[in-house]
Amino acid sequence: MYATRVSVHIEPGHEDEARKGLTERVLPMVKQAPGFLAGYWFAPTGNQGSSVILWDTRQHAEAAASRLQPGSHPSPPVTVDTVDIREVIENI
Repeated sequence: MYATRVSVHIEPGHEDEARKGLTERVLPMVKQAPGFLAGYWFAPTGNQGSSVILWDTRQHAEAAASRLQPGSHPSPPVTVDTVDIREVIENI
């Protein structure tokens, strides 16, 4: 199992718009992605948001990460800061 860790910047004053974009655009797209297992989106701290999404294989994690390059806009007013792929070595 592999995880993508994503950090994003949310334009100040557009938090509600960002949440709506997450719910209406991002979540449905991620749920349909090949290899998707689970996803966790965390409440923003200031204007920084983050998520961890679990994938069945490294190939599926890499395919998802390729669509989230730093500087991209998965749902304006959100900009991707970083994307990291990690192997999950334990879970309980």
